[in-house]
Amino acid sequence: MNRRFLNNARAFLAELWSRENRLVESDDYWTNGDDDNYSESVERVVINSPTAHRACEMMSKFIRGSGLTNDVDFGDETLFDKVREISQDLAMQGGCWIHRSVRFDVDSDKFVTDKIEVLNYHHMRKGKGDDDDNSGKIYVRDKSKDKFELTKDKSPWFYPFSDDQQVIKSQIEADAKDTDSETIAEKLSHYRGQVLYINTTPRFIYALSPFDSVFNDMDTEYRISLYSNKIVRSGFLGKKIILFKEQDPLATEDEFGEEFDANVRMKELITGWMGAENSDSVFVSSVDSVEDIKDFIHVIDIPTDFNEDMFIDTINRVRRNILGSASSLPEGLVFSNDGGLFSGSGEQILQLKMFYNEQTEDYRTIIERALFRLGFDTKIIELT
Repeated sequence: MNRRFLNNARAFLAELWSRENRLVESDDYWTNGDDDNYSESVERVVINSPTAHRACEMMSKFIRGSGLTNDVDFGDETLFDKVREISQDLAMQGGCWIHRSVRFDVDSDKFVTDKIEVLNYHHMRKGKGDDDDNSGKIYVRDKSKDKFELTKDKSPWFYPFSDDQQVIKSQIEADAKDTDSETIAEKLSHYRGQVLYINTTPRFIYALSPFDSVFNDMDTEYRISLYSNKIVRSGFLGKKIILFKEQDPLATEDEFGEEFDANVRMKELITGWMGAENSDSVFVSSVDSVEDIKDFIHVIDIPTDFNEDMFIDTINRVRRNILGSASSLPEGLVFSNDGGLFSGSGEQILQLKMFYNEQTEDYRTIIERALFRLGFDTKIIELT
């Protein structure tokens, strides 16, 4: 095998799938994927894949841990409730959009975070920014529209996050300039707030989902499930053909002296034996003649066309790939040998939890740093 053949055997760049983020010049924002539908596609394929859905939930659970060393009460929710939402977005999308409103703290003479909200990931887009690489506006989709549409002069937007006091003050003044507000409290009531974007893959404009590399594997698992469902619902599964000797259609009378079709009556009796709920699984037909009385009724079983073992190797392969993409989630934390939940000893489960805590540590660190930037000095307590 020569070197030229080896080079020709490699995949061309154009053959490999890539996510392209386009700049919409008319509205100065970046699309999330070429069709601007990347996050919705990821969510749909993860939810449709049983393994990916379970892995995503388990990954989110380990990222958020069991609590915070310093929780904050927002009234109807706590900071840990927000961490739960953040962990779900990071596990599914690899990113998260956090909005913060501010208040003026008299004691420190500074603007500080008043409250945070985790925004709908699908609705958010980054603005173009300026030539000095400063972040642009953070746009939010109009919830009444089915797809992402922006008109830069009309679409709602937020300021990108900044902890610079002068920047915050300038933003507040800008939002209140067309009002009669005079005090800080009055001006703050018009302030739209800032958005901090957590991006676990900062080399990209928008985060790559942890499940991005196994997109096709997740879809394969869904297609196998769909195929099995169609075979079970409409294939030859436990079907029967019942043949009986044709009779004179009007050969007899019922108990009321009325004539009836004997062949129709026979079909009704046979389907009745099978049970009304199973009558659609049997085909009943009459034949002209039979050679022997034992052939008066003849039952034919149709072999099933459902092969349960056909996709075993494929299912095992895609399952391993999907679990690996979820920060190397151990199969023992998700499946037993028979597909159930957990199968090992207590010590084994403990070791697997310790391992997966290490695998998801970076995510917890990212969240803790983001919360610190927002003004919350706290740590996530690992699952034990």
